[in-house]
Amino acid sequence: MRGFISWFKKYFIPHEGNNHQPHMLRRKTVIFLGIMVLAIEVLFAFRSLGIISIDRLTALILPNSLVDETNAARTADDLSSLKPNVLLELAAQEKANDMAKSGYFAHTSPTGITPWYWFQNVGYNFEYAGENLAVNFIDSQDVMNAWMNSPEHRANILDSHFTQIGIATAEGMYEGRPATFAVQLFGTPAPQAAVAVTSRVAAVEPTVIAETSSIATSGESAFVAVKGAETSSVASPVASSVSSTVIAGSTSVLMQQSNSVADAWASPHQTFNYFLYVLGALIILALGLNIFIKMEIQHGYLIFNGLLLIVFLGAMIVMNNYLTLYQIRVS
Repeated sequence: MRGFISWFKKYFIPHEGNNHQPHMLRRKTVIFLGIMVLAIEVLFAFRSLGIISIDRLTALILPNSLVDETNAARTADDLSSLKPNVLLELAAQEKANDMAKSGYFAHTSPTGITPWYWFQNVGYNFEYAGENLAVNFIDSQDVMNAWMNSPEHRANILDSHFTQIGIATAEGMYEGRPATFAVQLFGTPAPQAAVAVTSRVAAVEPTVIAETSSIATSGESAFVAVKGAETSSVASPVASSVSSTVIAGSTSVLMQQSNSVADAWASPHQTFNYFLYVLGALIILALGLNIFIKMEIQHGYLIFNGLLLIVFLGAMIVMNNYLTLYQIRVS
């Protein structure tokens, strides 16, 4: 505690020991902080522009974080939480892999594969189902903001018909550069009485109850919500082979428990901005103490340094928001 007080006094409080020039506002400290922030900003920009792809750890954390944020949005709207379903996770992963492999971003693939194929392929027989997509993002919170700002995607997230959810991500190329694709699938299982397991996947044509297209703030947006056929024959060759090992593999221990470290890793944009806010608050604190504790002893260059650094931090926050919101697209 004594060490912290000594450090705080040295860096924030003008007194004879530091020649009434708090180290927090001195040129060396300001240059060091500026270089550090700029280095982090460059890494963030490279990641936002796809020059550096999202690492495996982030890809593992993102789906779980998006599930948590989806359920938080539903809870705030007095709706029940969605339960993760391994079949929906498998279907979402297959759809994400297909987009990443073929380099497209749409509900229907260039070869004509519709969203319902992925549900059927894993043996998920649904009464209601829906799909949200996102690409060119690095931050789970930014994805949620983009979805919630789009009326169609928001309607999917807050649809009271849905009871289950599955989210997956995949790395691939989109529009000539590396990109991360995210697939969010919603579902409500069909009543068991209506399920007839056969030896193959039957072609089930769902009844479209809502399908619209519009321009969202971040790009083209298409919402899909369907009601399955009243009775259908859907095979479950994949479902029959799904075991607890698959569940464990698709939702690791790291993903099972949400914590501050995982949330920060899944939201680098928000985390970096919070860091800049805290640093800016410290600079403002140093400026205030420097000006008012010894009002008769002022060093103009210290005030200039502090104000310059605050302007620089503000510019970095604006840049972060621009890089993130300019790139992200939802569908």
